[in-house]
Amino acid sequence: MTVYYQPDYISCGSPPHHSSYRLSECYEAVRLKPKWDAPRVEIANILVRFGKYDEALKGLEDAAHVLPNTTARLAYGLGFVKMMCNDLSGAVKMFELAIK
Repeated sequence: MTVYYQPDYISCGSPPHHSSYRLSECYEAVRLKPKWDAPRVEIANILVRFGKYDEALKGLEDAAHVLPNTTARLAYGLGFVKMMCNDLSGAVKMFELAIK
């Protein structure tokens, strides 16, 4: 997978798109399929790239309450953001959940 990153662009696997466009695509995906974890995790990934760790964490924690179960993708995302927020014990718990 090719990952493109520039200050105003983030995209995985395809040519760069403006981050606000990527976010709007993800929010639309959440609206259309609220029980799908991938767009929620992608939103958090984009926010992390811009240093918005608290927003990313809130979004992933909200997703954990909405989704029927905590998927490995969601647990890994939560672990990474918790690590970036210096919640190391919380991060370890999420990483352990992700690999189960």
